Amino acid sequence: MITIRRSKLQGKVIAPPSKSVAHRAIICASMASGKSVVRNVDFSEDILATIDVMRAFGAEIECGEREVYINNGIDLFLHGENQLVPNDRVEPIIANCRESGTTLRMTIPLAMIINGGAKFVGKGRLMARPLDAYTELFDECGVRYAKDDDYFYVGNHGALRQTIRISGKVSSQYISGLLCYLPNLPEIEGGYCIEIIDGLESRAYIDLTINVLKNFGISVKNFDYKRFVVQGGQKFIAREYEVENDFSQAAFWLVARELGNDIEVEGLSVKSLQGDRRIVQILDDMFGVHEDNVKYIIDAREIPDLVPILAVAGCFVNREVDIINAERLRYKESDRLFAIATELNNLGAKIEERDDGLLIKPIKKLSGGRVSSHNDHRIAMAIAIASTMCEGAIELEGEDSVRKSYPRFWQEFKRLGGKIETKNE
Repeated sequence: MITIRRSKLQGKVIAPPSKSVAHRAIICASMASGKSVVRNVDFSEDILATIDVMRAFGAEIECGEREVYINNGIDLFLHGENQLVPNDRVEPIIANCRESGTTLRMTIPLAMIINGGAKFVGKGRLMARPLDAYTELFDECGVRYAKDDDYFYVGNHGALRQTIRISGKVSSQYISGLLCYLPNLPEIEGGYCIEIIDGLESRAYIDLTINVLKNFGISVKNFDYKRFVVQGGQKFIAREYEVENDFSQAAFWLVARELGNDIEVEGLSVKSLQGDRRIVQILDDMFGVHEDNVKYIIDAREIPDLVPILAVAGCFVNREVDIINAERLRYKESDRLFAIATELNNLGAKIEERDDGLLIKPIKKLSGGRVSSHNDHRIAMAIAIASTMCEGAIELEGEDSVRKSYPRFWQEFKRLGGKIETKNE
């Protein structure tokens, strides 16, 4: 537990590397034979989970200060002299995803090309998060799997059909995982098709996946996000890759600036494909000139990770802010709609929690008090920024949750003038 006292943050901060891009680059580099280097990597718990899983799958990986060195990726086992053959007598690989939903969903399909398959394990709420899109697909295609409260097993017997029909409503990570898997299958006429049956959310994350795949030599045809065609027999090409900086993490500092802190955020690319780059326009609209008493609506369908910090920002806008289409946040590291509404209300906010979003009424200031991060990194960081608008101190439980995505967050917060006291209980 820490105590955070009100302060004004001042200084320059470089946006941290994109966790989403780093996941994809490490997976792609681990599928290639030869030597790859993935640069500008922040070794958060989630990224370490992806490194651990790809090591377990057979890639040779070493970590530098900000680099990941990958040699002899699992391509050698898929296409080389050591090509794997399905064998029931081989024990499944243990793939520890820690608490990373991205790692789990993007690497589950790869278990189908790993000898013996893989048994995925994790911690926290990870194994309780939805995997229905995969289980329904595996049931349809006869892929062997088993699911319990604390593991998900996928065998390497059975094969997906040439046309894969899958929901795009719950998470785009299912589609990203399949896009990384399909190039490893045998080449066939017409290639393999992923057909989205009910609309695709978080399209920008698919754009990131396709872009990273392209950088590692893999071609994907995108037909208006309704169908994706991937030819089998493609080879991942080893290379050096620079991870761009992250809008979703920078969002905390950008909101802090709008709340009156003297912060300059550097290192963001205006050409980024990240969906969370919308934070810049949203903040301009929220805090810009507008008609009084006109509710500001934020559709979170494509930007779910921004909701906790946007909820903080919304408290201090001179009109109601309505966040809609955010029901997926109930299945993250915490139930984020409940968590952020509960804890900000504990600090004096006026937030109404709805089934699929939040209705936020304007206030002038927060009071302070004792709150919990709900073991959720984005809740902890949002509370930290909220502290700059609190009259009293905040006692925050579970501050270590930031290690999941932004391990240097508290170091940066203090460097910018944040006042933190450690409290042992």
